[in-house]
Amino acid sequence: MSERPAHFAPDHEGATARARVAARAVAPAAAVLALQAVAFPVPLGVALQGVVLGLLNAMVVVGLVLVYRANRVVNLAQASIGTFPAALAGGVVLFGAPGGGATAFLAAAAGVVAALGTATILRWSPVAAVVTGVGVGGFCAAGLHVSAELGWAGGLGVGLVVAVLSGVAVDAIVIRRLRRSARLIVTVATIGLAQLFAILGLLAPRLWGEVALVDRSGGNRTGFDVPGDLTVTIGSTVFGTAEVVAVAVALVAIAAVALALRWTDIGIAVRAAADRDDRASMLGIPVPRIEAGVWIVASVLAFVASYVQAGILGLELTAGVGLRVIVAALGAMALGGFASLPTMLLSAVAIGVLTQATGPAGGHSLTLTDAVLAGVVVVGLLVRRGSTSRADRDGSSSWQTVAEPRGLPFELAGSPLLRLLRAGAVLAMVAGAAALPLVLSESDVLRATTLAALVLIALSVVVLTGWTGEVTLGQMSFAATGAAVAA
Repeated sequence: MSERPAHFAPDHEGATARARVAARAVAPAAAVLALQAVAFPVPLGVALQGVVLGLLNAMVVVGLVLVYRANRVVNLAQASIGTFPAALAGGVVLFGAPGGGATAFLAAAAGVVAALGTATILRWSPVAAVVTGVGVGGFCAAGLHVSAELGWAGGLGVGLVVAVLSGVAVDAIVIRRLRRSARLIVTVATIGLAQLFAILGLLAPRLWGEVALVDRSGGNRTGFDVPGDLTVTIGSTVFGTAEVVAVAVALVAIAAVALALRWTDIGIAVRAAADRDDRASMLGIPVPRIEAGVWIVASVLAFVASYVQAGILGLELTAGVGLRVIVAALGAMALGGFASLPTMLLSAVAIGVLTQATGPAGGHSLTLTDAVLAGVVVVGLLVRRGSTSRADRDGSSSWQTVAEPRGLPFELAGSPLLRLLRAGAVLAMVAGAAALPLVLSESDVLRATTLAALVLIALSVVVLTGWTGEVTLGQMSFAATGAAVAA
């Protein structure tokens, strides 16, 4: 029996290795789809609609990955940062250009952000920054009126400009000021950004004197209707132009970012800046500009996903906008171990199918969807191993995990006066709490009790953060469970 030539062995081993890598990338998504097929079977049309929404959620995942690799923080505002640009875009399409006062306000805000960005990110002179701000403000004022005549495409252009300026503002005003802060603080700051953009999205229709992005005189038309009359029916599910546009836009955006990260110098610079920005700067990498560019791309991705999805499901304008989307995106990232982009993208699509199957489209409620998504996140974190990338292992990364508090000197800690002050403060607080019911009405006592409960919950988060350097976003769920059991 003749032996196989030796030069075939490396090719065979390489093919086997590639097959293993592909299998590991596909396995989490396959497991999610298997769960959906067994526990929540749905018709083909509903599953395909889940694929469409999953691709849009994959764009959110890409934005999360970019910020995570650049700043080593999870951007919890990724799902809501595109809400304000999308709301403005929909308003322009639906109601036309806003009035003179609103237009002047928006143009002035755009000019200030542009001037601030050019001064802090590009390091231009104050004169050049002011000139740039004036030019951008004038361009935005004129663009609002021109875009109103272009329909859906005009709204897309308005949203892209606002998304770019939103990314510049986030980096110049928030992230740049927190560069030497703990990553924990930056993560909490993204929660504040999520609420800020949600509020701005809620207030956007008021620029036209409206409370919602709906033209009730025109048959409840919204500003996100995609032009075209393409209609395809699969089972009982109807697909239109909006779904086709959503798939095309998502695939192009994901492919462009993935190729840029993999094959361009910018992608290498992003990873280098996340690892050690001081070393990257010594190599000539413009770290501040790279990080600003990452936030701009993340903001644009969030807007495009929101704008395109609004043509299918409408735009959610609530205080908790994007919560379910960010949970689904975090579930995909957990299944990918926060390391493998292909695994995270495939998992996002699979989770989109699972979300549709467990929601109203599959004959269930959104409560079941939330419970299943929570289970996916927990299982993903428990099953997938942690990232083995150098940036994750290296404790010398320029972004700190937590800030180390200064310890109290031993001599001062043992001071009798300090001990007496501590005891006196505790006694004063107890006495004050006991005396409150004597001077407050029943309704005020109820409010004070609620405040005390919230203070205790906040203290529990402080204890966790102080001992472990971690912050929990689910502390209210523990409090709710305790309240329900006690009741």
